[in-house]
Amino acid sequence: MLVLVVHHTAADGWPVRIIVRDVAASYAVRTGHAEHKPADVPQYLDFTAWQVANLGDPAEEPSREFWRDKLARECADRPS
Repeated sequence: MLVLVVHHTAADGWPVRIIVRDVAASYAVRTGHAEHKPADVPQYLDFTAWQVANLGDPAEEPSREFWRDKLARECADRPS
């Protein structure tokens, strides 16, 4: 039996899936199954390159407008 206890601020849904995947792969190898190499993890540099490439995408404009409005309201509501 394996019990994994992690505070929700240290690991939310995405990291927990990775942890469970890696533990299951390690267990499979220890019990005689073939080793399975996980896919390469995307790097933050790749993510930022993707973001920059999509800066001019018109489909993203509603999202940008939402955040512009929300941040403008937040800043307006703050005391000086």
